Amino acid sequence: MAIISLQSIIVRNKEHFNVLRNWIYLILAIISKFFYSLEDTISKILLTNKFILPHYLMFYRSITGLLFYLIIITILFLTFITNFSNFRDLFENNNLVLYILFIFFKIISAFFKNFSIFKIIDIFTPIHVGFVNVVSCLFEIIKLIASESEVESLIFWIFYIICLIDVMLGIIIFTEIIIINA
Repeated sequence: MAIISLQSIIVRNKEHFNVLRNWIYLILAIISKFFYSLEDTISKILLTNKFILPHYLMFYRSITGLLFYLIIITILFLTFITNFSNFRDLFENNNLVLYILFIFFKIISAFFKNFSIFKIIDIFTPIHVGFVNVVSCLFEIIKLIASESEVESLIFWIFYIICLIDVMLGIIIFTEIIIINA
């Protein structure tokens, strides 16, 4: 599915096609998926063996994420790699209130999503989180299909959905939600 995603990036960015950048993106995507899985596994160990409650684990994780975020933003700001003029334009616009409400809504929805993931890890296993991730990815793809109208991309997305359904069925069988007596 990562190769299909890479092909999607290439199709969308034909005029800015760069093989090295796409391979770097693919490698970073694979590494990020590995670390997300490792994070879920470490969370299960902490929830099971150390008896940490999910909301405490979320708090510690958010503090750690905030520290990493502040360090990275400081490095980017001091090295002038990032252009912060877009933020100035945001504050000069009249849409600042809508933007703040949108960010607040994203924070609240991310809280409930992460808390639900921690409860799934606590009650079940990190593999069950994979099922939830595949289903949420499937919904995102269906939203993308609804916004596009090209026939070529529609065939591509249908093939992608078939791959996701295959992965979803594999996860359901592996976690023994569906048991096949064969």
